[in-house]
Amino acid sequence: MPNQKGKSTEVRLRRKRILDMHIQGQSERGIAEELGISKTQVHKDILKAYDEEELGYSLRHERLMEAVIHMVEAETKKQTDLYKSLGL
Repeated sequence: MPNQKGKSTEVRLRRKRILDMHIQGQSERGIAEELGISKTQVHKDILKAYDEEELGYSLRHERLMEAVIHMVEAETKKQTDLYKSLGL
């Protein structure tokens, strides 16, 4: 049975390479010829790579927003506690 983790890593690296080549302006056909894979596979990998990049961005953005919300809530609590201690 093939090593799925190794294959998964290999696929992610291929997608990253294809995405980099695509961003640099290479055509799908040119990428396919250079890597020795089908144009259809290149197209699918480009779409999947963009989806993975977008997902990664979304997760990072979500974590950042959670951190900001936590900081705002903590600051609001400090101010509320201060006002209460001053009798305001």
